[in-house]
Amino acid sequence: MPRHAFFCFHRERDRWRADQVRKSWIERDTSESGFPDAAEWNEILDGGDEALDAWVDKELEGTTVTVVLVGAETAEQDHVLTEIEKSYDRGNGLVVIHINGMLDQGGARDKKGVNPLADFQVDHDRVKVPLSKLYPAYDWVTDMGRMNINGWIEDAARRANKA
Repeated sequence: MPRHAFFCFHRERDRWRADQVRKSWIERDTSESGFPDAAEWNEILDGGDEALDAWVDKELEGTTVTVVLVGAETAEQDHVLTEIEKSYDRGNGLVVIHINGMLDQGGARDKKGVNPLADFQVDHDRVKVPLSKLYPAYDWVTDMGRMNINGWIEDAARRANKA
């Protein structure tokens, strides 16, 4: 059975880079969610927090891993934090991939953003630790994401006992 993953990213700023990652992922007999078109995304945002929560809940159905694609401003996006929190609460594995080194549609790279998992403190072996200590972060370019994304996602599933 193919793995079904939810992709979390800054949907305005990093859409182009995220689409490149998604295209390399779906070439592998897998499925994904979390990629609304621009009009649908604006409608979700116009609906407020309730609409966003409902959309995230729907998109997370059937997923076992959430892939957090990090650009320069990803960690500052409320919707990203909501998606991470809901993903963790439902038991999804998490994998962070920095995509700032990828070229955008204009041929430019971006500055590296903060890992948003660092903002989440969770109990682990009776100690509070940031989620970023439990799930590794990768760089799409230097860690050869196109070749390794499947392994990263499978590792995240194992860490969450979803293998």
